[in-house]
Amino acid sequence: MNKYSEHIKNGLYIVVLMVLLLPQLQSKFKIFSIAPLNGSSEKIENPYISKTTWLNGSYQEQQEIAAKRSYGFNEVMVRIYNQWNYTFFAKTNTQWVEIGKEGYLYETNYIKAALGLDFIGEDSIQMQVERLKVIADTLKKHQTDLVVVLAPGKGSFYPDYFPAQYNGVQQTTTNLEVFKKYFTKNGINYIDANSWFIDLKKTVHQKHKLYSKTGIHWSKYGEYLMADSLIKYLKATTQKPFPSIQLTKLEYSNQLRDTDNDVWKGLNIYSTIEDFKMTYPQWKAAHTEFNLAKTLVIGDSYYFGLFKDGFSTNYLNNGEFWYYCKEVYQNVNKTSQPLNLESIKEQALKNDVIIIMCTDATLPRFGFGFIENFK
Repeated sequence: MNKYSEHIKNGLYIVVLMVLLLPQLQSKFKIFSIAPLNGSSEKIENPYISKTTWLNGSYQEQQEIAAKRSYGFNEVMVRIYNQWNYTFFAKTNTQWVEIGKEGYLYETNYIKAALGLDFIGEDSIQMQVERLKVIADTLKKHQTDLVVVLAPGKGSFYPDYFPAQYNGVQQTTTNLEVFKKYFTKNGINYIDANSWFIDLKKTVHQKHKLYSKTGIHWSKYGEYLMADSLIKYLKATTQKPFPSIQLTKLEYSNQLRDTDNDVWKGLNIYSTIEDFKMTYPQWKAAHTEFNLAKTLVIGDSYYFGLFKDGFSTNYLNNGEFWYYCKEVYQNVNKTSQPLNLESIKEQALKNDVIIIMCTDATLPRFGFGFIENFK
């Protein structure tokens, strides 16, 4: 072997060594700035070791998770793997996310809700609503009004783009239609935003998209429409003071913001999906009234956008947001606190109005425990 071959051989050894060591160096020194993965991948540091955690294996499991998440270039490897499956097999490695036709992304529970595949039974729904009626009557005796908001769902709004495996699946009885039936029968105040949004598809949606392809929540313009209609409904139904909403500006952008592409972000892939130009409204209280009705909202993630935009603060007299009736958000700038389930009735009665908001995908958990714990 001549000296040149020896140099090449040594050079290859060095390259291989660097390739092997680079992830370790990245893990320790963060040589390259790499965007974190989207979604719930909380970093675990220094798992607690004790006799119990060692013997039951939880310490070892946590150490393994911590090692995988902190390993150098883990984010890059995850994205490459996800991209491979997305590009060549039309699959995602994100739980409950499905790829529909023409690039439309769905969460499985919204498809099931639209087709009635998650139907919990008429008897169960009737019992829930009748129990809610008792609660509504109790609240009314204390001058507190109850309103239900049935938020739209992406599956109901875009049924024509479901993945191919749902071809030929016929819609059966849905939770939404049966809940509406018993709300009406029991005199429960409710807004059917699901049907309303579907009605807007041929009009408003043509100019101001109410859903994107790559998000699972209503658009920011959809949130504005819901906020404006909700305020008008509350003023008319409860006869209590709420400020009106004034639209001040409309922006149009191909760069999706907030939750408009939240499902795509969760895929953690490199490629983008062509989407709509979206409308981003700016709005404010048209006038400020004193002694606004303090309003509690109990809901799922569909209310988060409105809450973060200050809807509870500016329009509902700093009312709380009970996220899934588990966490309490009191202010957009504050973290949440666990909800005390033992005093739900006492806490609820401090409000002038209570809103239960859920999309069709969360109707099987309607009330999120509020009904069961109102004692």
